[in-house]
Amino acid sequence: MNLFKPIRMDKQNRIDARTLILAQVEQLLRELLQRQVQGREQLKDKANILLLGAMVHAERGETKKALGECEMADKLIAAIREFLLMSYKPVALDRIRIGKQNRINKLKRKNYTREEIEVLLWSSRIASGVFQPWIDEEVRAYNFSPDKPWEDPDCVLKPLKLSKEQKVRFPNWARPSEIIAMRDKKTPKPLRNITMIKAITPDTIKQSCVSDCSFIAGICVAAEFERRFNRRLVTSLIHPQSPDTGMPIYNEKGVYIVKLWFNGVERRVLVDDFLPVDENGELLCSHTENNDGCLELWVPILEKAYMKLCGGYDFPGSNSGVDLFCLMGWIPERIYFPEDPDDVKDFESTPDRVWERLLDAYEYGDYLATVSTRSDLKEEVATEMGLSTGHAYAVLRIFQSSNGTKLLQLKNPWASKITKLTDVWRIMRTQGWTGRFSAQDKHSWSDPAFCEEVGYDASSSATDDNGIFWMSWDDVLLYLCNIHVSWNPELFDFRTEVHARWDANVGPEDDSYNLSHNPQYTITLSEEAIRSKATLWLLLSRHVTKQEQENENGEVSDCLTLHIHRIKDENQLVYSPDSNRILEGVYTKNQHVLVRYDAESSENQVLSVVLSREKKSNDVGYTLSCYCTKEFKLGRPKHDFALRQTILGL
Repeated sequence: MNLFKPIRMDKQNRIDARTLILAQVEQLLRELLQRQVQGREQLKDKANILLLGAMVHAERGETKKALGECEMADKLIAAIREFLLMSYKPVALDRIRIGKQNRINKLKRKNYTREEIEVLLWSSRIASGVFQPWIDEEVRAYNFSPDKPWEDPDCVLKPLKLSKEQKVRFPNWARPSEIIAMRDKKTPKPLRNITMIKAITPDTIKQSCVSDCSFIAGICVAAEFERRFNRRLVTSLIHPQSPDTGMPIYNEKGVYIVKLWFNGVERRVLVDDFLPVDENGELLCSHTENNDGCLELWVPILEKAYMKLCGGYDFPGSNSGVDLFCLMGWIPERIYFPEDPDDVKDFESTPDRVWERLLDAYEYGDYLATVSTRSDLKEEVATEMGLSTGHAYAVLRIFQSSNGTKLLQLKNPWASKITKLTDVWRIMRTQGWTGRFSAQDKHSWSDPAFCEEVGYDASSSATDDNGIFWMSWDDVLLYLCNIHVSWNPELFDFRTEVHARWDANVGPEDDSYNLSHNPQYTITLSEEAIRSKATLWLLLSRHVTKQEQENENGEVSDCLTLHIHRIKDENQLVYSPDSNRILEGVYTKNQHVLVRYDAESSENQVLSVVLSREKKSNDVGYTLSCYCTKEFKLGRPKHDFALRQTILGL
């Protein structure tokens, strides 16, 4: 945590500095008490002495000494934390990993290599802070009941940046109890009570003045899944939780820990409950609108945790594949349609095939999906159709009627019929989606039997302002052809993963002619996998770096992908890009690249997975996750040059 910047001391801020230091001392002491590690007692004792000294110096107003002692103690605790990770039983770098039949959803303590430990430590530190891997025992032991309401030290020293729209209306940060008091005095919509979750539903979720539509759309589809299947997704992410029900609960002390998937593993994000509000106590962040006087916190707390991870509410935007993976850890797939129907590439799918996959898997809850407007959609066309350019929509239902009509039920995260929030907070309203199967399209809904089959209520659809509407599959392809699907990893009985780093100075800058210095892995499919024509999915996830977050546009210059080659044995190294390549990935700046392969014959039983990038500008940390419906093993060629480089830690 970058908490130790110099503070200019004067009479006005001396008390605030002392309070901040004492809060930081309390947090570090609490973490120190939680770490029971044999062989590191001296480090703990020294850190404890430093923190006690910092407390004394802070009370005396000797801020410089106190900050120095806090910084030294924090480094000692980081050393203890690193020792904990290093104490995971290391395995040899060339050990073969067997895909385990555990239906693993949580990355529990496992046999990491030393290289993997260093990569995960290196990936913990980004521009927005340090986010440690999630450990259940530490979260359960965390003190969620400090003596006084908790303030996030990270945000005290460096408040989360606000979006342009927030800045126009923003007067203050307020806790839930303060928001209730403000609303009671200044608005006709008073709030009477506070709760973490009243009802899990996408109907009441509303995006506000932050450009995180893809993240809020992700929350909407996850909430719909949880409501439909009664299986916990979003409700499992927020702590503290009730010991009786396991559901997240409102914490009067204002401290929460949120689990998010980021840079290879689940990570913990600490946030307080200060939320941005306008002068009337109206929330300037995403929230729920129940119109029953209840302030629900689960949506703003989830959003605040993600905004902290991403650097602030001035979020430049993302895509739902990235955001849904961060929320759920499910397997992200970007759907690519062929430009030429007669020339379908390995990474492309025809519209008919995509519809079949989505419809077949919908009934079982095998995926979550969002759509967004196509990049070449003109502003005037979007406005005429009641859509917004560069905007994501949640997919709530997939339906095909008995007469063959293909429909999707979508939700606009803005909820109300708003198409644009401008820099000066002017609201442009339209009547929402105006095309076929919209609420205004009386002709498409003229058949009562069809309406009953779909479950469409014309009266409520005409009056509801929750952003939910129906659209035909043809119109989705016409206006919203950017489709992101996140697949449930439980579809695969066997899974394993590896974490590594690819340094920019390894191998040639252009790998168009020689792949020998690229990271390479071997996958050996079992005999049963070959007989049953098993499905193998490979997910390459690039780790976000500090430099990337510090870029103004948040973009990266490296386009990554992976290819699959047929090889004769597990130690064969692929040199030529065209050597027995059986599947070609697509180069992308996206954080995630998914390659799907169906086993064919024994000729393709041993495969080489080769990473590739078009331009090498930075060192890249990555996670390669392998999913298969049948048993397989993952290994490395003995002469893999790229994977025998030294990886530096934090």
